[in-house]
Amino acid sequence: MTQKYVEGQALVASPHLADRNFLRAVVYIVKHDEDGAYGLILNRPTDATVADLMRQVMDEEVENPAPIFHGGPVEGPIVVIHDAAIDGATCVEPGICVSSEQDEVAAICRQNEKRYRVFNGYAGWAPQQLEDELKQGGWLVWRISKEDLFASPDEIWHSALRHIGREILLDSIVSGPIPEDPSVN
Repeated sequence: MTQKYVEGQALVASPHLADRNFLRAVVYIVKHDEDGAYGLILNRPTDATVADLMRQVMDEEVENPAPIFHGGPVEGPIVVIHDAAIDGATCVEPGICVSSEQDEVAAICRQNEKRYRVFNGYAGWAPQQLEDELKQGGWLVWRISKEDLFASPDEIWHSALRHIGREILLDSIVSGPIPEDPSVN
């Protein structure tokens, strides 16, 4: 049975999803309610770096070669998923927060003690759109761990495949006695 809202979880694009923007995408859902949903693609790094962002947007020089991620096909503010305790940040779940205010983004990008990922763009859904895509099998839901959330893009994809495959298999196993005679199956 599909959950109504999947905020704080990841969606893994199924082969049945027709939108090419999400081919092999893992999307972390930041917000999902009756007004719609928005998320960030976790496994699409760009060639731009955090150092580039700080220089261009905030006129500040920092040494930070971490990539900026393409968060999705919708243009929007720079967004950071992080595990820093910052006043004003919106926490999706304990230990995973999102910031888009320029001062918060700058503060996070200046430090190296906490884990974070910077996104340009996002994935958005109108009311009921994501629920319909889930019912049609376009997305597979994954309870992503904090470690997987901040892993390398390739590791995120492979971990998603392992976890989704295991969950599909576990859901399909019928518990009960195995017949002694396999012809009874």
